[in-house]
Amino acid sequence: MQDWNEFHLYIDSDNNDSTGSYVNGIGAELEWNFGSRSGFAFLEDNQIEIYQNDLSLRIAPTITS
Repeated sequence: MQDWNEFHLYIDSDNNDSTGSYVNGIGAELEWNFGSRSGFAFLEDNQIEIYQNDLSLRIAPTITS
C-alpha cells in the first residue's frame, strides 16, 4: 500500500455531496493518497494538506517472507 502507488481513499463524513470535494457522486471531506502518504481535508472553503505523521497512521505489512 505504500509503494508510491495511486490508491486513493475518499471519505464523505456527512453524507452530503455538496460539501467537501465532489468525487464520483460524493462530497469527500477527506482525500487520502496511500502512495504519497498524504492527503487533503476539505473543511468549508479550505483545503488543508495532511501527512501520515499528522494522523499517526501506520500501515504494517500484511505478508511476511
